[in-house]
Amino acid sequence: MTSFSIQHQCPQCGAPALLQETDRLMTCRFCKVTSVLMFPGGMRTVLPVCPSAADKPLMYAPYWRYKGIVFTCLDTGVQDRFVDFSVAAVSPVRFPRSVGLRSQALKLRYVTPELPGRFLKPATPKPDMLTALDRIQLRESGPVWYFRTAIGDVQSLLYAPFYVDRKLFDAVLDRAISPVLAEDDEVFGLGGEAPDPSIGFLPALCPTCGWDLRGERDSLCLDCPNCQTLWAVQPGGWRSIPFGYVKSAEPADGYLPFWRIQAAVGGFPLESVADLIRAANLPRVVKATDADRPFHFWAPAFKIQAKSLMHLARGLTLMQPQWETVAEHARAGHRSVNLPVEEAVETIRLNMAGWITPRQKQLPALAEAPIDAFHQEIVFVPFIAGFHELALADTPIRIPNAHVSLSGNL
Repeated sequence: MTSFSIQHQCPQCGAPALLQETDRLMTCRFCKVTSVLMFPGGMRTVLPVCPSAADKPLMYAPYWRYKGIVFTCLDTGVQDRFVDFSVAAVSPVRFPRSVGLRSQALKLRYVTPELPGRFLKPATPKPDMLTALDRIQLRESGPVWYFRTAIGDVQSLLYAPFYVDRKLFDAVLDRAISPVLAEDDEVFGLGGEAPDPSIGFLPALCPTCGWDLRGERDSLCLDCPNCQTLWAVQPGGWRSIPFGYVKSAEPADGYLPFWRIQAAVGGFPLESVADLIRAANLPRVVKATDADRPFHFWAPAFKIQAKSLMHLARGLTLMQPQWETVAEHARAGHRSVNLPVEEAVETIRLNMAGWITPRQKQLPALAEAPIDAFHQEIVFVPFIAGFHELALADTPIRIPNAHVSLSGNL
């Protein structure tokens, strides 16, 4: 579970900064200005050039890089696998098929217009992670699977530097990677152009009152302590997010954010708690009040190890807690929201695969069912920290401390 290390500069004062691939918020340690990182065309970075090759006519070859957890629904249950790989986005066979471990071992830079050299355009549009996995023949083996999905995935464009001096040279090591090239070799016909900016910055100021927004380095949602609002970073700016903190009778050690989602799953009536009891064949009698209680899917809004992710999502979904919440930020110790709602929606099918009955009959329909998530909100749930586990207040749900503390690079 590794992450990029990226060198950049503060947009306010120009001071150097070292960022991680998961960073979405940057606070300069010199001028103290906080900025939100924006990637209008997707994240684009470059590998460093060896000093001895810095004066060569460089060209940068693009690679798609993917990292995340792939879940596969089988007859026997749901399997998960962490993947981190890169694939060439250009067709010439002389370029390596992958950058290997370089993206994890070297300090990268964001693409900026002042970088010298020619940047080759990807030959094909970016495929999603599952399509890319299939292309490099990492297709699941063994039992037939019904569906797959990727959660917490990061997809970016990584450029590797090369230059031609009778041979094709890898400019990271300044080492030849081909024999002497013929005059009509396809490498000489490659075009390329100067790079466009790949990163922008948005002031971390509340759109309503102008107060400083708060968040962690990897936060996708920032809160305003002045007007008690929560904001999600969008390509076009900010979007207000409904939220609430659960009231707890016991003192809490902190708060974990969860997405509470109302969604229509095609072919599966799940509008009320009564529908859930029947669909999951829960060992309880349907009461009149259950038909009046709306049904919600739950999913962690924070990155966590795969098994705990689904344990929390299914546990709270089957419990359907009726917590009283308050929409204010007068709480300390809450974990940042770093799993977007789009990926929380992706857990719905996996969630249902764990309790829908009869399972063998319903899974084929579930795999094809359209999902329309029409309402989402953040609920901050209090937890009690034990020596080895975190316990959600007023529930029997427990998760290992390590599954949360070691999830930073997911």
